[in-house]
Amino acid sequence: MKNKLTLTAAIILASVSIALAQSQNVRNLNFNNDDPSATTRKSIILKAPAATTLTADQTWILPGTLPAANQTLTVSSVSGSTATLGWANNSNSFPAVFVTASHVVTASDYYIIVKPTTNATVDITLPLASANTGRVISISNFANPTPTTVNIKSVSFPQLKIGYGTAQSSVVLTANNSTTSIASGAGKSTWISDGNLWYQIGL
Repeated sequence: MKNKLTLTAAIILASVSIALAQSQNVRNLNFNNDDPSATTRKSIILKAPAATTLTADQTWILPGTLPAANQTLTVSSVSGSTATLGWANNSNSFPAVFVTASHVVTASDYYIIVKPTTNATVDITLPLASANTGRVISISNFANPTPTTVNIKSVSFPQLKIGYGTAQSSVVLTANNSTTSIASGAGKSTWISDGNLWYQIGL
């Protein structure tokens, strides 16, 4: 009987410990350095706002991936009291990627330079606008003298706005100062997301 009571108590204590580990009501989170030779340990403290300023529960969802170099943590979307965080390029860092074939835009791309070595059709696929609010992407077609056509596409459905008409799923960007469906005499275009669509904002 004693063994049974001991086992029951152990199970209850383990259950309480798991529950506390999963959810604790604390205002501060302290992160201490683990240098055993340090005479005085230093801490990083995350602190919740005071009760007078925190008027409702908030949920912050961290990104599920590591950032690329020079990216910063930003709020990519807000729904009710839930903010979803994502990685965005640092405002002082404008990574460039040089492609010779079709390319799906990654989280670290800013300038996308198309420079194929043979006559080809290259697809540049933009990510979801809803996950990239405020993000700017610039695409340039430097296929010279190779007459390559670059198709700028959305990832899954029409979400490219180049004027007052309906959103499109793809637009054509040609090089060598040829006429394009974006504008005449242009071999580049710049896009920005409002969280719903990608808008062409400049050449």
